[in-house]
Amino acid sequence: MLARRRHACNVRPRDDDLDLCAICFETRKQVILKPCGHDQFCLPCARRVRNCPLCRATLTSIVHVATATDEKVKHCNVGSPSLLWIIPLCAVLIVSIWMVGNLLSPALRVQISMMDLVRQDGMALSWASETLCNDRETVLAAVSQNGRALPYASDELRGDRGIVLAAVRQDGTLLRYASRQLRGDREVALAAVRQDGRALQYVAMLDSDPETVLAAVGQNGEALQHAAAVLRADRDVVAASVRQDPQALRHAAEELRADVEIVLEAVQKDGMALTHASQTLVANRDILLAAVRSNHEAWYYADDKLLNDRDVMMEVVRQNGQALFFAPESVRGDRRVVMEAVRQDVCALQHASAELLRDCSFLTQAVPDRRELHRVLAHVHHLPTDCNLVSQAVGPSQPCEP
Repeated sequence: MLARRRHACNVRPRDDDLDLCAICFETRKQVILKPCGHDQFCLPCARRVRNCPLCRATLTSIVHVATATDEKVKHCNVGSPSLLWIIPLCAVLIVSIWMVGNLLSPALRVQISMMDLVRQDGMALSWASETLCNDRETVLAAVSQNGRALPYASDELRGDRGIVLAAVRQDGTLLRYASRQLRGDREVALAAVRQDGRALQYVAMLDSDPETVLAAVGQNGEALQHAAAVLRADRDVVAASVRQDPQALRHAAEELRADVEIVLEAVQKDGMALTHASQTLVANRDILLAAVRSNHEAWYYADDKLLNDRDVMMEVVRQNGQALFFAPESVRGDRRVVMEAVRQDVCALQHASAELLRDCSFLTQAVPDRRELHRVLAHVHHLPTDCNLVSQAVGPSQPCEP
């Protein structure tokens, strides 16, 4: 402002003031105007004019004159935006994108939104419109995230191999929602039964295919019940079934339930599989012994002819001494069997035969502790008096249940 006062008072300005802009008198001269060549202005002031303030010539460009610290000469076309204009331009761009988004069709916006939902939770397909349930990309995203979304796909897409495979690889039983054509497709059926053997019940016309059935029973032995009759009579298929689940023996053909090797393998894994064996093998001593070693309760299903077998009963009472109660009188009078039962459960002594219960030497041998012996036999009548058992006081422990 001091420079302005001097100029107004007709005072000769200093040399430094001669370098100031002729418009603002604050900033040094920086530019040359083209085409007239006047150079009395700073860059900010020159950008605000379209005609030269001195000669009124129309400007075509402004040449930035290099300073001591900047040897470069920059040309700036009149009307070209400065770097500071980038910010409003970005704002305009953002607003434009938002407006374009609003101009999208409602259907397209819903599709984009649903795609995001099903990628997070495939079951969101159950809320989708019929159009979206028939859109392959949306349905595939849904079943890939959760195979149980397959029932909500359109009939057409439930016949799509890629979509059905994505579902059954997660849960084989979802094969039931696939089209009949795909349920009869070998690749799809194998993928389903390998994931869950129970899917065999949903395959179409492949229940007699050995590879498919073997894959199913290898994953779940109970799948044997859904195999064709010809394969339920196949030795390899049945053997694979009982290897995976011994109880699957009940679904085998009658002739294989009488097969010694197959039944033996089943009862060795689960003694109760004996209930599914043929009557001939139920009376087989080796089969019964293998069964009771696995599960002593299998003895209850033994043939009556084996009830008097001491070896069988020894195996039973080793696991459950109380089973002596169900043994015939001849076995309950066997000293070795009773001693084995007492070792497993001392209270089993009360189920010994009347003859052994009157044998004082056997009683004291079986249970040397007199107080414990009295507790065990508290409910047994007619004990031998020469053992002094009646006079013994019952200890603090509870007597055995009769």
